[in-house]
Amino acid sequence: MTTEISKRLLKRIREFNRKERYHLLTNAMGGEFSLNEDFASKLSKAIKQGDESPPTKNELASDATYVAMDYHLDWLAAAVQSICDPNSDKPIGERIGNTLDDGFQVLRGNQEDIDLLVVTKHKEKVWIILVEAKFDTGWSTKQLASKIRRLNWIVKMSQGAIVPRLVAAEWRDYEIEELREFSWEKSKDQKYFLEFEKEWKSENDQLWMSEIVDFPRKMIRLPSIPLDILKSHPSLLQPTRCKEDGKPPKSQTKGKKPDNSQYTHWKMVNKNASTQGSNEKNK
Repeated sequence: MTTEISKRLLKRIREFNRKERYHLLTNAMGGEFSLNEDFASKLSKAIKQGDESPPTKNELASDATYVAMDYHLDWLAAAVQSICDPNSDKPIGERIGNTLDDGFQVLRGNQEDIDLLVVTKHKEKVWIILVEAKFDTGWSTKQLASKIRRLNWIVKMSQGAIVPRLVAAEWRDYEIEELREFSWEKSKDQKYFLEFEKEWKSENDQLWMSEIVDFPRKMIRLPSIPLDILKSHPSLLQPTRCKEDGKPPKSQTKGKKPDNSQYTHWKMVNKNASTQGSNEKNK
């Protein structure tokens, strides 16, 4: 890939960013997002596969690296295809894997996004790093597989122009493993993964994906970096609705959530402590 195409792709990814919160924050903070050296160092180590040389912490922390939040995968697919497809001056329609035989679409017209997008040029290729963060919610193997599958087709659209990476960033009250494993063996979405596996076996040309998807073991493996939330927020509280005794109400109808009127009180829950707050207030 030529340096000119690299520049055009970086520019096009910027042009597709229509996230209001991103532009609000860059205006409020007086400039575009950038990675600090500590985070960039952790990210550089996490994205290394085999003997390859990934972007260094200095490259990732430089002004030449583009950093965005809540970036839509539709925008990423459109940016890559519009630059790397030689026929992009014509209506793109369903060309280059936009729609597969099983109905899977790369461009979906929805808001599926990635928490943090990091894009940088390294050795004549554009590295696209997707960082998915978790703190208060759990991981969904179906959600991860959807993003990996879409990213796989975006890579194919690029015709070798990009190097993709997917990284987990999370906070826990125990030491973060460098590699997180997520099993879909007992998932309710087995059919979805069988379709994914069939597609992978028929076109096993994406080595990057073989590093993170283990079909025989029914596992997704992601490199993981820690989120140091307590450094800036020593205490994190959550208001939790309950009954007068501090317990959650029981549903009067099996299979349905409790009625809103059953929640008469609320209490504070300390999200980063082993004990929960017990302060209760009337609504």
